[in-house]
Amino acid sequence: MLYCVIMLFKDWMGVQGRGHSNTLILNIMIIYSKTIITFMKQAKKMAMQILSDEMNCQVSGQRFRYKRYYYPLTIVCFEGQSQLGYFKPHGYEIGLNKKLFYQSKDSVIKDILRHELAHYFTYLNYGPGVAVHGKEFREICHTFGWGKEVFLEKLNLEMANQRREGEIEKEKIIIKIQKLLALSSSSNINESQLATQKANELLIKYNIERLSENCDEEVYVKRILKKGRTNGKLRAIYEILKTFFVSPVFNYGKEGVYLEVVGKKVNVEMAEFVGLYLDRELESLWETIKIQEGIKGVRSKNSFMEGVAKGYIDKINEAQASETKALIIVAKNLKEDLKMVYPRLSSSSSQSKIDPRSKNLGQGQGKKLKFGRPLEKGASLIKGFLT
Repeated sequence: MLYCVIMLFKDWMGVQGRGHSNTLILNIMIIYSKTIITFMKQAKKMAMQILSDEMNCQVSGQRFRYKRYYYPLTIVCFEGQSQLGYFKPHGYEIGLNKKLFYQSKDSVIKDILRHELAHYFTYLNYGPGVAVHGKEFREICHTFGWGKEVFLEKLNLEMANQRREGEIEKEKIIIKIQKLLALSSSSNINESQLATQKANELLIKYNIERLSENCDEEVYVKRILKKGRTNGKLRAIYEILKTFFVSPVFNYGKEGVYLEVVGKKVNVEMAEFVGLYLDRELESLWETIKIQEGIKGVRSKNSFMEGVAKGYIDKINEAQASETKALIIVAKNLKEDLKMVYPRLSSSSSQSKIDPRSKNLGQGQGKKLKFGRPLEKGASLIKGFLT
């Protein structure tokens, strides 16, 4: 099996320090589109100008010099409810909320960039162990002559505070698909199969409609699972998620491996729901079958998980047999989206020994794989916080 992997370790959390949770790693959705890429280039130019003109740093290409060393700077755009910006030490990354692009003047964006660059320099001078907006941070702001418009933790964007996060039509589609997936747990075999088929038909229809609009629609990236290393269950989830019209990617780093998904917003949010459910459900299936069949060991478990993925994918392929042309179009678009996010993505293959009996047992479970109750999606007001 071939897997898309990226070796550069990224850690999408807020700036390190007290008051930040590791859950931010999985909650931030990075966004790409031709328009967003243009915005990021403009923001990068602003940041480099601030480094040169206000922070007295020598700028060279994509790096700047500080205390005899050259440091990189990456600007990304993300979607979130509670953050306007963040600085991530691992990767030297500054994130800007996409609503800034649509709702803020350049002067506001520059102040947010100054705020995050102050976090960057606080990290370079004091390391990760200081308070997020403590005295060290304020000293850095004072050094460069920046006042409260830069060092304040909260920033009120009036228009953003009056709007709700999310797009109603897309949320309706997500809820409808989740309800259909829930029906797949019906004891009635015909009802279960029909629900699975309807869910996939709805996903295909949505993706074809998106393509026909021929617009510069945003591409989203989200981390949905983190593990110490890859295993059979994670690879099975990777394969199953492909049927939800996203491109899964393994992101390896020194702290473990993340399973990311790349695609359109509806598909990414569905993949997150499915991935989190499968993480629990596949483990439960294995524990049950292990006792019933008297099998054990890593090889048997990995073979079982591979079988589950194959069984489920075979079922979906049968349901989608009449949609070949549409699926080819969607697959081509997925490939373009993935290339936009990761232009130099590498691939690797897994060649592990298979236990035929365990794999066959897994295939049987995969063909009967059912999804639980849908997640309830609530809306919340947009708030403006800087990290």
